Amino acid sequence: MAHLSEAEIQTLIGLIELADPITTPNNNGYAFYPKTMSEAKKYFRRFALDWHEGYGLLEKQACVVKSENMYSLTALGKEVANKLRQERPPIFYWHKEYYLAVKHSKAHAEYCKRLFGRNLSQDGFSDMEQLHILLNKFNVGSHSKILDLGCGDGKIAEFFSDATGGIVYGMDYIWGDENCPKCPKNNPPGNIPLEKSL
Repeated sequence: MAHLSEAEIQTLIGLIELADPITTPNNNGYAFYPKTMSEAKKYFRRFALDWHEGYGLLEKQACVVKSENMYSLTALGKEVANKLRQERPPIFYWHKEYYLAVKHSKAHAEYCKRLFGRNLSQDGFSDMEQLHILLNKFNVGSHSKILDLGCGDGKIAEFFSDATGGIVYGMDYIWGDENCPKCPKNNPPGNIPLEKSL
């Protein structure tokens, strides 16, 4: 299948949500089992696009068929849509929205500094005292290799790297270049090789 645009991806996920809805963990505000296209669009939060372009492109790729002013998924479309929905559960768009917002929010930066002791893009976890306890308990130093599972935008992994001189790997199943300034293509040579999980 050719590279899909975001409009095509959203169209496929929206149609599969209407045709064959499922419940996924960590939905962060998305109401499952939508009954209308408007409800299905809530899956994508503020990133929801106009899907009209997507329908035409997907019809050319035999992923959707039009019948009486309605589109439905073909067998190929269902297969692709299910894979996309697995790769991009509702939390994918919540995560994207969250890290985009905190990247530019002075209020969130101040909130983190006051509540957690430092702005590492936290949301209800890991204040500086807890992070130092973790490093001390496991005797982490320049000899160490650290894996930060669920690293988000990589700021806590970067803190671990700076504090210890160790090699830090960050993995997150929700990923995007706008979320992580330490992604390999944006990362100058250094000791924080954050990687996308497979």
